[in-house]
Amino acid sequence: MIDGSFNPPAQKSTVTKSSCDRLRLQLFKAGYDEEVVLAWSREDLMRNHAELLVRGTGPGVVVQRVDPEGEKARFEHEAK
Repeated sequence: MIDGSFNPPAQKSTVTKSSCDRLRLQLFKAGYDEEVVLAWSREDLMRNHAELLVRGTGPGVVVQRVDPEGEKARFEHEAK
């Protein structure tokens, strides 16, 4: 998936320029098993990291659910 068909050029560059250690760390943070990740080649590390980026679940991607009622209450409280 790092052939550019799914990743924008900036993401492809990020993946290919990252060290093996950095790729491993990001995969660990994403929940991959340490023993499995440590056994992967650089190509495997880049491919799996790129897949995280494509899915939008990679490092740096923060998905936070917002409770509309909670936000309304917070807004009203801050407006006082």
